[in-house]
Amino acid sequence: MSRRVVAALVALGATTSACTGLRYTAPTNAPGVVVLAPPAREDGSPDLYVEPTDPGEHELYFGPGLVGGPALGRHATSDGSTGAELGVYLRVAYQTRRHSHRRDDVPMPAVGGYVLNVGWSPLQYNREAELGPVWAELERAWFVASVAVGVAVYPDDGNAGIQATVAAKPYGVRVRYLAETGFEVMGAFQVELPTAFSWSR
Repeated sequence: MSRRVVAALVALGATTSACTGLRYTAPTNAPGVVVLAPPAREDGSPDLYVEPTDPGEHELYFGPGLVGGPALGRHATSDGSTGAELGVYLRVAYQTRRHSHRRDDVPMPAVGGYVLNVGWSPLQYNREAELGPVWAELERAWFVASVAVGVAVYPDDGNAGIQATVAAKPYGVRVRYLAETGFEVMGAFQVELPTAFSWSR
């Protein structure tokens, strides 16, 4: 090999090694941390087996819905005509569950559990349209059956009193006793959209 060829190869190698943008080599800890200790030993003894457990879930239930039906009592009428009431409400309940994947089932409040109901009747009608009351109830629920007691207030005039609802959804009866106007009775037909948010315990 001639001296010119050797000189050209040496010059090419020097130029390539001087280019630092193609590869980076760590000057320390190469090729990395190597652990030479043997892995943990498993002898298959039944005494060492741990049964997996289900941590269960927390669940927050939301049930927005509509309620409506025939109603009477706020304004006395000489002919005994029956009016109507239409309202919206929200049922809220919290519970813990022993088993996960509650999202795979139809969400419902716990059997024998407590539920908070809040609602408003934007329409009462008996010969003319009027605003109905806002209310809040504490409910005891058993599947579709429930009993609730709370308070109701008419926002337009401040007339307030107690309210009780007994239901076997979608049907129910709601009774109010107001300080200024006395008793009101409503046949409650309820349509609810059950929704729940769950997370692991």
